[in-house]
Amino acid sequence: SLDEMLDGKTALSAVQQNYTTMNERFHVAVRCAADSQLIVDVVDRCRIPHVTPRDLVPLTLEDIKQRQALHHDIFDAILCRDAQRAETLMREHLYGVKLAMVRALARRLVRPDK
Repeated sequence: SLDEMLDGKTALSAVQQNYTTMNERFHVAVRCAADSQLIVDVVDRCRIPHVTPRDLVPLTLEDIKQRQALHHDIFDAILCRDAQRAETLMREHLYGVKLAMVRALARRLVRPDK
């Protein structure tokens, strides 16, 4: 499982590939389980066909650990039917993804060769 791969002993490329697969499955599961058109719409808007987050922003092991922990927390909030907590956690997750993208783009503007 992805959680077992986060021990630091697995090659980062393998962890990234596994995360990409599990991330897609998680988002599809949330979309399918949602009893909310808003959640369905937001998840659908966040999907970019044929592009993975790894293609846009290289993820470090720490990035993956943080995102995976948020996925677990979101899942737990959904299981507990705590919509407010799930929404807060989803917003936190989206903020982290946006921040990583902005930082990566800023680095490319400063050092276009990277």
